[in-house]
Amino acid sequence: MYDVIVAGGGPVGSSAAKFCAERGLKTLLLEEHAEFGRPVQCAGLLSNNAFAQCRVGEKSVLNKVSGARIISGLGNGLSFDAGVTKAYIVDRSLLDAEMGANAANAGAEIKMKTSVTGFTPAASSSAGDFCTVTTTGIDGEEKFETRTVIAADGPRSLFSRFLNLERPPVYLSGIQADIALKRDTDLVELHPYASPDFFGWVIPISENLCRVGLCGEKDVPER
Repeated sequence: MYDVIVAGGGPVGSSAAKFCAERGLKTLLLEEHAEFGRPVQCAGLLSNNAFAQCRVGEKSVLNKVSGARIISGLGNGLSFDAGVTKAYIVDRSLLDAEMGANAANAGAEIKMKTSVTGFTPAASSSAGDFCTVTTTGIDGEEKFETRTVIAADGPRSLFSRFLNLERPPVYLSGIQADIALKRDTDLVELHPYASPDFFGWVIPISENLCRVGLCGEKDVPER
């Protein structure tokens, strides 16, 4: 019997598992992939506050930016530069791996390559109320009992389906790549007209390398 089962080993899941384990709760963290942070789920641009909340060192930091440049549909730009660090650009695989390791060091048990396949809501027993989480992974099918579940399994959460919770009406898909491109390393570029549903971005990783991408509702690769 676990006190807490956390589904999803991203930053939120690892932070939750670490928090619970540090407080003496028997905690199990489930991650469906073989490695934390892979496949990459975002552009890796974190505000100062968001990075601080990750409670990690700077091993994953690729660059720091102090402002932004917004590019109009005509190609003109408007720049804002605070002169001090406003955001961190990180390697998400390194960031997530460090946060997962921190959860393990705090005492959380971690099972990788383990997918949640079923959930039975709270039932009463002599031990009190508990839920059952069913998983499939390298150890085959397993069932775990827990008093609490933290669903940190992303926007397409299986737990929202299990519990018939309201789903987001729209999902955005994105595409990005690290390409050789020279840009001001202090400024992130935003391209509002690159996608009518969202925007495009150029994030400087170094003097000659940028992370370029965009998001949208459909036909993203063609844009």
